[in-house]
Amino acid sequence: MCIVTFDAARLNAAHLGRHSTYASSIIGLPPAHHLRAVIEGNLSTLDRRTAVNEIKAFMADSQTPAHRHIVLECTNLPPYREAIKAATSLPVTDILTRVEATCPGSVAHRFRRIDD
Repeated sequence: MCIVTFDAARLNAAHLGRHSTYASSIIGLPPAHHLRAVIEGNLSTLDRRTAVNEIKAFMADSQTPAHRHIVLECTNLPPYREAIKAATSLPVTDILTRVEATCPGSVAHRFRRIDD
């Protein structure tokens, strides 16, 4: 399993408790990525194409044979779920998609999928 978070320095084995064996598979968005800069700076403008391309490349480069599933820990990442699946060919799980599956209509479309 690969856990994708906003900042890997802020999520570690202590947060995972009895599942701490997955700590070595925690990856965070690189500091230079556009999406990370937008979130950290609370910017109002996002270049969707740049964000999608960077996430696809990052996930493809970060994938290892040990990764059989991807969990998006950060709630800013679900809109990129399909792009991540396309880049890795792995199943992807995130909390917003799970909430929407349980309670349809509760999560706005723009928070679940980015239309690139």
